[in-house]
Amino acid sequence: MVRIKLKRVLCVYFPSCLVFYFISSTFTHRRKHQDELYQQNKQLNKHVVVPRADVQAIPGVPAREEYCESRSLGCVQLIKKAPVSTTKDANACISHCYATKFRFAGYHSSGACICAKLASSLGNVRTLLDRKDELDWCQRDDVINIYFISGFCVRVFPQKKSSQTEPFNPSFVASRKRGCFQIPSIEAKFQHVNVTSLPRCLLQCERGRHPLAVYSNTRQCMCGRMSASFNLTHQVSSCNSTDVVEVFRTLVEDQTCGNIRFLPPGKYNRTSLNSTPGSGNTWTRYLLEKATGYYTGSMYNDGALTSAGYLGESFKIKDGFTDILKDHVFDLKAEIQLQAAITIVRNPYRALISQRNWEAGRHHGLSSEDRLSTAFPPAYAEHNLKYWQSIIIKTINSGKPYLIMFYEDIVADPISSVRKMVEFLPNPALHPSNLEKRLACLSQETTGLAKRKSRKLSFNPWPPESIEIVNRFVLETRQILLDAGVKNVLPSYELDSDYSIWDNA
Repeated sequence: MVRIKLKRVLCVYFPSCLVFYFISSTFTHRRKHQDELYQQNKQLNKHVVVPRADVQAIPGVPAREEYCESRSLGCVQLIKKAPVSTTKDANACISHCYATKFRFAGYHSSGACICAKLASSLGNVRTLLDRKDELDWCQRDDVINIYFISGFCVRVFPQKKSSQTEPFNPSFVASRKRGCFQIPSIEAKFQHVNVTSLPRCLLQCERGRHPLAVYSNTRQCMCGRMSASFNLTHQVSSCNSTDVVEVFRTLVEDQTCGNIRFLPPGKYNRTSLNSTPGSGNTWTRYLLEKATGYYTGSMYNDGALTSAGYLGESFKIKDGFTDILKDHVFDLKAEIQLQAAITIVRNPYRALISQRNWEAGRHHGLSSEDRLSTAFPPAYAEHNLKYWQSIIIKTINSGKPYLIMFYEDIVADPISSVRKMVEFLPNPALHPSNLEKRLACLSQETTGLAKRKSRKLSFNPWPPESIEIVNRFVLETRQILLDAGVKNVLPSYELDSDYSIWDNA
């Protein structure tokens, strides 16, 4: 406890230590998040109806159905020392690993199932490369298909055709809603399903392995996926219309923006993805990985992110498996050659609240309001705003091509923002020919893998003296960007004083 308090005191006066504190050990918080996922699953399954002994199952449906939110990572060379179980299929293997509180599952077509806390415990992730012989590769005895369990598992039971009980409880159905959209056109190629309720619609789309379930006010059900003909541009603000449908996300992975791989090892001139902590760097990496089809790397090797599915985090930068590198310093004297830079700038008020949340609960937790009430003294604001400003100045003065992105713009329109970033990347290997299809797929799952719960504060944690300091740096930085000819004008962060609407995720 004394050591933790000493780190916080030092970081008030030496902001550079935030970087080292940011990458410190996170094993306790990682385990805590796994337990939270397990308890969340128990709550969602709490009201699932277990059929009586006299209830006849629907023909063709297994006696026990369970669906898990997971991502197929691909086939890797197996590590022989791993203990092996046997399951009937990959979904049963994933369910087994989730029930035993593991985040990764490995399954071979022979029925072999292996559970692990890290993908590297299942196989050699360096073999996750683009292959023309992918199908033959995955059938080898010494190769296993690995899955990342990104969410939870939900169990359903078959009902009588005449039964009025629902397969899912209302809380689970509500948690899968993605909003209201215009009715899909014929070009969107949605399949009509004959069911009598929304939960049954969701179940049938799950069974059919469709990423989306669509349900109308007239009780019509359709299953499909997002595409150029049906995506976020078709979303509407109100559901009160006959030509509008509700869209729900099943637990099915859409492989259109999956199959993420490593680049062949080589000496690449990399792109630095810069930001101060708490500015959405990790989330932006998720968007870029789904859009480009390649993993991003990092200057830090954060174990918590490795266990959350960011496999590029497990390699050293000199290994040469990744191009885009997360950085909170933007060190041009680093051991690797940087060819370009993308710098993410976030409202410093909210970025620093997010950083305090990270210090308390890493990538998923929140700081207590009592702690936040004294978290931003003037000395802390002065030193951290110098650091916030310095990242922008380093970017402008780097002599490298750069792109400055505002976090708020990425949140408002993630698809257009990630398209802009991908088009900027100098490495042609990161410009997939199916970019628009990948972006359409991404539009149905933009949340990411390390999303912190949102919370609105009941008070303003910033004292007047600190507010004055933050606003002074914001005004200075806006002028620096204007003088540098940056077309994007720094948002009016200094006017963001309505703390009651702050989303401090």
